[in-house]
Amino acid sequence: KEMASCVAPALRAVFSRLRSSSARVLPELVQHGRVFGVRPAIFQRPMSITVEPDERTEEQFGGGVNADADYSSVIDESELSSPARPFDSKVSVVNDMISTGTTGRLFGIVHVATRQYKITKGDIIVTDKLSCNPGSEIYLNKVLLVGASDFTLIGTPLLRKDVVRVRATVIEQTKTAKVLSFKFKKRKRYRRRVGHRSCITLVRINDIVVQPNLKEGIPGEKLDLD
Repeated sequence: KEMASCVAPALRAVFSRLRSSSARVLPELVQHGRVFGVRPAIFQRPMSITVEPDERTEEQFGGGVNADADYSSVIDESELSSPARPFDSKVSVVNDMISTGTTGRLFGIVHVATRQYKITKGDIIVTDKLSCNPGSEIYLNKVLLVGASDFTLIGTPLLRKDVVRVRATVIEQTKTAKVLSFKFKKRKRYRRRVGHRSCITLVRINDIVVQPNLKEGIPGEKLDLD
């Protein structure tokens, strides 16, 4: 009893000091989120966000849109029914260049025997074998593109036959240089040597003829005017 009577005042003094110190230190720890299990005050209360109207809206859009106004006079119905096509404005220029012969040197891309070739007047191309006699004149109808220094006609995928035709002459029917193939198996006495020559046709491009009959508004045809 004597010991308890001596220790009790000391314990009360210690607990009172701890209470006073915790009352001062605990709010600071809670404010910085350093106490486990206790959320800071900023997270304890709900947050609300207020969106203010943009003052630049009316100035940017010229005073806004009036729902009661009549905008029928602003829109031209003829423009909606027949929109402007950049192709139409360039057709007459290209037709004049073709008719007067001021196109310059023409080039084109043709499709011959499953391959495509870029050609111009006077070129000689080597294709797979064609069923034509040497010296015969042929027309390459599968033309993908024709162009000059100022314009380009692009087919989708081919150009019309009444617009462009490529005239060519078959020069020679011949074969390529021999390609050797050698097979060998060691310790089997197996050796095979085989040669192969592919049949080819030499074709000279005589002329690229473009007719000045480009029509306005034809679908499937593109015109690029530089």
